[in-house]
Amino acid sequence: MKLMSFAASGRSSYGAVVGDGVVDLGRRLGDRFPSLRAAIAGGALDRAAAEVSGAAPDIALSQVTLLPPITDPDKIICAGRNYRAHAAEAGGPPPENPQVFLRLVNTLVAHNQPMVCPKISGEFDYEGALALIIGKPGRHIAKPDALSHVLATPASTTARSETFSSSIRLLPARTSTRPAALGRGSLPLTRFRTPPAWSGDAVKRQGNAAHRD
Repeated sequence: MKLMSFAASGRSSYGAVVGDGVVDLGRRLGDRFPSLRAAIAGGALDRAAAEVSGAAPDIALSQVTLLPPITDPDKIICAGRNYRAHAAEAGGPPPENPQVFLRLVNTLVAHNQPMVCPKISGEFDYEGALALIIGKPGRHIAKPDALSHVLATPASTTARSETFSSSIRLLPARTSTRPAALGRGSLPLTRFRTPPAWSGDAVKRQGNAAHRD
């Protein structure tokens, strides 16, 4: 089941892709689960799958505007220099501890939407990244159990202003409005998988244009 958040006809909703159309789950489940995040947290994905099974699409995919898959995340936690090749590219050893920073909700951009480079910056760097959408909460999770908490692994692109990164550290560079895209490259949808499955799909650059503001 491919789940997505979208806007159409002046309203926001979420649904599942069926062929070239979308089954509007927000219309069916929204009284109890108003967002995809609420449906996930409420354990409603089996109910969603039942609603989708055999249903005809409510709207054509071409008639919706994609939103970030989770439009109302509780938090967005990022880890920098989190694999050896990236650390070597930066000219140093891997950090002994994760370099953790946060993103703000308004930095997420859906597929095919523009990423914004601040006018005062002369550089705008981007790279493929792996996003994890956490499907169930946990604390002090054992390593063998970690992936059972991961609901989805959508491909994403992260962008930053190197001018900001070098002069005023990472947080402003990563939290400027709308610099990070989340979605899929070959098909502009996020692929959700049920735990404990793991997506090994290659991360592709998406169709997101960058402009200055």
